[in-house]
Amino acid sequence: MNLLKISLVLLFITLPLFGCSDSPSAASISIPEKDQAYLADWGYAVKDRLGSDYKYKLSRKQLAQLPQMMIWGLQQADPAEYVGNEVTIRRYIVSSPEQEYKFRLKSGEMLTAALLIVRDKIVGGYIAAGSQGESDKPVGDALYSLDGRTVEEVTGQDFSGWRESWLTKYSGGD
Repeated sequence: MNLLKISLVLLFITLPLFGCSDSPSAASISIPEKDQAYLADWGYAVKDRLGSDYKYKLSRKQLAQLPQMMIWGLQQADPAEYVGNEVTIRRYIVSSPEQEYKFRLKSGEMLTAALLIVRDKIVGGYIAAGSQGESDKPVGDALYSLDGRTVEEVTGQDFSGWRESWLTKYSGGD
């Protein structure tokens, strides 16, 4: 009987040490259904949320600098209509057999998708393949549209021509 009492006391003393934490984990960050549905429409299954939201106020100056120039260059939407608005980037670890094959992911690498959200509306996104990066930075060496295309493929221009026309359009005042 004493052994049972001692075991129960030890159990109640040690139980709070396992599985209880005051700090938020990635698993405690919810994944909005509209984000999952949007990514599913592009052929991605969401595996996990990657960090917290990154927010910034979009300016013309940012559009003329990396990485915003590349991020917005991959979008179908004209970024000029979002200048002056707060943009939220929400990133996910995703899976897509088609894109994973295309990028030939190695062990330890992942496919990430980031959604661009303005005024609570998803206005676009991009994907990257590589190792995990900081929550406010893209992952991987290159960014691609959600359908896996480069900025050259999205715009139909070579990179230097696209860059020149982009900078002409967006460099200058806010």
